[in-house]
Amino acid sequence: MKTRNLSKAQIEHIGAAAGQTFSLDTYNKAKAEQEEAVKALAPDAGAGVVGYNVNPNSMQGFTTPLRVEDLDAMVKQLTYGQEQFVFFNKINKEQVQSTVRQYISYDKHGEVGHALAMHEGELSKISSPRFTRKQVRMKYLSAVRQVSIQAELAQGVSDPLGEATRDAIITLAGSIEWMGFYGNSGLHSASDTEGTEFDGLTSLIDPKNVIDLRGKSLSQDDLQQAAITISRAYGNATDAFLPNAAKAKLVNDLLPSQRVFMGANPQRNVIGFDAPRFQSVVGPINLNGSNLMDLPNILDEEDDNVSGVAPVVTATAESTTKLGNFLDSDVGQLNYKVRTVSGQTKSPIVDANAKIAAVTDTVNLEVSLPNTYGNPVEYVEIYREAASGSYSLIGKVSAHLANGGKVSFNDADETIPGTVDAFVGDMSPEVITLYEFLPISRLDLATLTAMNTWAFMWFGALALFIPRRWVRLHNVGAYDVAPQR
Repeated sequence: MKTRNLSKAQIEHIGAAAGQTFSLDTYNKAKAEQEEAVKALAPDAGAGVVGYNVNPNSMQGFTTPLRVEDLDAMVKQLTYGQEQFVFFNKINKEQVQSTVRQYISYDKHGEVGHALAMHEGELSKISSPRFTRKQVRMKYLSAVRQVSIQAELAQGVSDPLGEATRDAIITLAGSIEWMGFYGNSGLHSASDTEGTEFDGLTSLIDPKNVIDLRGKSLSQDDLQQAAITISRAYGNATDAFLPNAAKAKLVNDLLPSQRVFMGANPQRNVIGFDAPRFQSVVGPINLNGSNLMDLPNILDEEDDNVSGVAPVVTATAESTTKLGNFLDSDVGQLNYKVRTVSGQTKSPIVDANAKIAAVTDTVNLEVSLPNTYGNPVEYVEIYREAASGSYSLIGKVSAHLANGGKVSFNDADETIPGTVDAFVGDMSPEVITLYEFLPISRLDLATLTAMNTWAFMWFGALALFIPRRWVRLHNVGAYDVAPQR
């Protein structure tokens, strides 16, 4: 029912025609009574319908409060799981009995060849093999979790204690996996003598065994070169570890040589393929694709583990030394993001930029370290913008190298943003082993409140006994796709 607003003159005219006297107040009162009657006669908007409301504070009416809510009993996992750990799951593990593990390497034979050929009655000079004793220091990782007693008692689709336990184990294994590739014990504050990370492959592989692809996709020739390099150190390349974003480019480059055999049922014909292994001239190499290897090298600008004071950063282009090795597409403005790392926290990110006029230019970033008092800065991370707009880690500088409270990083494009690393090596236990002083174990912590608190701990380190039997392929071209955190 619709009503139309009337003026005072119209109301008085209608009243006079009817032989009655109406005032505006009388009319408004009658109108309000009419509208209430209309509402009473109309169906309740909340009656007989369910709706989408799930807030008990506003669920009123007839049917909505009576509705049973439906919650899926399966937790949907958006992040990585144990199956993603290609390196941790495959490497040989060995228990050790001390915080320092020593081993002996057989480095070289005595004299060989012509030096052993003598005239009648002569003897060769005295020679001997060469051995070296080396050591590996254990490092300590932990993941602490806490769940209230009330949370344990409350009925839910999943046990909070079990979920927290699984998460702690996975984050520990993920940290070991990442550190196995990129750990660096040389990153530490001025007050420490060494860092808390154990050395990974990037620190342990012989520098002579680094092959720089300068942004080129990984090819069969590169894998052959790595296999031959390892064979010259009397080893056999058994495995390659590389991000799937790089493996996909390797496989796609082989598509022109693919052949599809047409079967009787066309629905079963498949185009495209995966390459689980590569047959080198010295043996097969397993191609282990990973979704996690390059994850920590891509800046997470939504990281909530941020506190403290941001560093002061100055970026300056330099053209006199001609040491730069930039790409033609890099000439112009280069954008950087810098932050410091202090124990378990990271500083706010600082933006910096500089313009280069030639590919031989370099960019020097001078970083003034903030005073973090009881939590000293351990190292500085430098990220540079890739072509896709994401920021990739191009370097770290240890805080113990600071001079006058400042550290410097010289960017000559040694690491190209948007590229990745691949590692090829001999996975034999006599070549590489993950030492475990304490396998992943649970430690219940003191209970002072109605909260159960516990930690999962792992003590150990990576030992690469023969560094020349591993190869690092640096600056490998890959699909630059932002990862799911």
